[in-house]
Order: sequence, then C-alpha cells, then structure tokens
Amino acid sequence: MKIYNHEPLYLIRLQITQQKQKTEYINLADTTLDEVKEWLIALIESKHISPFKKNKTSVNIREAIGGKNGKGFSISFRGLTPEETKKLIIESL
Repeated sequence: MKIYNHEPLYLIRLQITQQKQKTEYINLADTTLDEVKEWLIALIESKHISPFKKNKTSVNIREAIGGKNGKGFSISFRGLTPEETKKLIIESL
C-alpha cells in the first residue's frame, strides 16, 4: 500500500483577448513557457501578422502549477480576432 501524493499539474495557459470581443482560452501541457513563447512568435510572423507592443489582439501566456500562476509573457498584434487566433493556434499544434 502507498500514500497518494498528488503531483501539481503544470500547464501553460493562453488567454486571447480583444476589446469588445469574447475572450478565448487554451491550456497546453507537456511544454514550457519559453517553448510556447518562441513557437507563438514564429507562428504569428509566419502568417505575416506583425507583432506590436500595443494593438488589437493580445495573447497572455502564463505558467500554472497546480492552480497557482507563475511567470508570464504577452504578445499583441493586429489582424485576427480572438476566435481566429484560437483556431490558428489549435490548427498548428
């Protein structure tokens, strides 16, 4: 017999927002914040969507370990709604 020790789940949470639009969410497992950051920037640049410091759609990327938030990163760009951004991310996984 063994005592069960719950391992905290490590996720990367993406929150995709745009003013006056519905916020979209994606949770990713088996990856790191740095991997997602590099991948997302490359994905956006490959679609010829320029990243800007301030603009329309924002993707907030944050580590979540067992329900507690960790480090985060944000990228903003023009040209896609949160729904289109979520679809683009899911199709490219």
